[in-house]
Amino acid sequence: MPVRKDISLARLFKIIRRRLGRPFGVATRALKFRLGLEPARDPVVFCIGMQRSGTTSFGNFCADTLGLKRRGFDISIANEWTRAWMEGRHERIFASPDFRTTQVFEDDPWWCPDYYKVLAPRFPGAKFVLITRDSAKWFRSLKAHSGGKSLGHTDLHVAIYGRADEFEALKADARKSGIPFKKINWQGLSLEGWDDHYKAAYEAHTAAATAWFAEHAPDRFLHIDLDDPDKFRKVAVFLGYEDKEYADVRVNAIATP
Repeated sequence: MPVRKDISLARLFKIIRRRLGRPFGVATRALKFRLGLEPARDPVVFCIGMQRSGTTSFGNFCADTLGLKRRGFDISIANEWTRAWMEGRHERIFASPDFRTTQVFEDDPWWCPDYYKVLAPRFPGAKFVLITRDSAKWFRSLKAHSGGKSLGHTDLHVAIYGRADEFEALKADARKSGIPFKKINWQGLSLEGWDDHYKAAYEAHTAAATAWFAEHAPDRFLHIDLDDPDKFRKVAVFLGYEDKEYADVRVNAIATP
């Protein structure tokens, strides 16, 4: 296909998409966002509630009820965003097509310790929603999720919740026993008996985020309780949608005593 020398890149994408069809168009759309040829999408919102706090329900509400484009745990895993967070490679996250083509971000790494302090200045138009619940109920849900073991990759879990000494001891024992690191780096720590440690981390995250936004960006922050039946109306209004009654959404709930 001959290309005129004076044709714009955006116009060229349109021509190629029309000739090659939708599959090519899907691929080029992500590339256009990365190249800055597509405008930013509004609103952009980060859910900074910790895991097991209704973050998936929040994402489902935003996607299914409000019609917003959301990214959750599966996309984060595929892009290794939380590992990039741990290693301080933030721009790698922000440059990815999946990030640049999304409006609603839920699950990690957005709730990771103090990450809102990076995100808020970097994306001055973004809003932030903190979902919390009773810390004792939260910890019971955390334990029930993975049979009393730490969730996901152990090194990432330690970067979020601490317990570096226990992890170092675990690695030392594994080396002596010839156990591959890969084996202990998945759900490698027990949560039994660590109630106070995790509840303190949860409550500290809530207090720190609330205080930071109160000082730096109060109009960009919403704190809601997972058990509030009116929470999604508050979310909708916060994001500029109609003030009306919205149906509750609850997924991934685990029955705990």
